[in-house]
Amino acid sequence: MHPTLSIYGALFTIGHGAHHDFRLGESSTASPVCRLKQAKRGALLEVFEPKVVRVNGKSLDKAAKITLNGGDEIIFRSPVRHAYIFEQLHEEKSSTPA
Repeated sequence: MHPTLSIYGALFTIGHGAHHDFRLGESSTASPVCRLKQAKRGALLEVFEPKVVRVNGKSLDKAAKITLNGGDEIIFRSPVRHAYIFEQLHEEKSSTPA
């Protein structure tokens, strides 16, 4: 189980095989399902495999791009169901004077 999954860096891949940042399981193709890119507000989700990713109940097609906002539900079905709630963490600003 992954109760909390922190994402750091500008690019985060989700897919089959150990070379992805988050592995959904093993597959003969080891293909990426989607990737997340940091955005000023939220994150950009780019989908590479159709009918595997759902956001807020809507199934996404291949080549779909959607901006995730805090509170969005993301479900991966490949082959086991993984469900997450996206939460945008704000950077803490330094309180020391410059």
